[in-house]
Amino acid sequence: MQDTVREIETRQEFWRPAQEQLQAAPTSVPMCAKCGADYVIGSRFCHVCGAGRDERARSSAGFAEKFAMIVRVPEALNLSVASTVLFSLGIFCAIAGIAVGFIYSAQTLVDWQAVQVWRIEWMLGSLIAFVAALLLKSSGRATPLS
Repeated sequence: MQDTVREIETRQEFWRPAQEQLQAAPTSVPMCAKCGADYVIGSRFCHVCGAGRDERARSSAGFAEKFAMIVRVPEALNLSVASTVLFSLGIFCAIAGIAVGFIYSAQTLVDWQAVQVWRIEWMLGSLIAFVAALLLKSSGRATPLS
């Protein structure tokens, strides 16, 4: 009888972690502050209790990395800051010119002409921004004339 009781006490339930595993678990694994469960890799919430991860550290680091990436864009494109802004404006105008056709539908000939005029205006804005970006481009090196 006593052997049966000992077997029941020592038998491990499938949903409970083994005591040896709890003690041998590394401390660097992120754990939920509410229930103590390990987070699934890349998850934003605990899969057991639904509590969110501490986003403060991640969001501040993410903002700094994004800001640093934005600052490095002119260097990567070999453009000045003004030229990079105008280049971005040109891309925005080109996307807006393409999107006008998807957003507005023409029912009559006059509507179709209005949509085409809007497309032309957006594409001209894009062209002007690209030309201004090229004119303001600083090459950073002297080019020989001959």
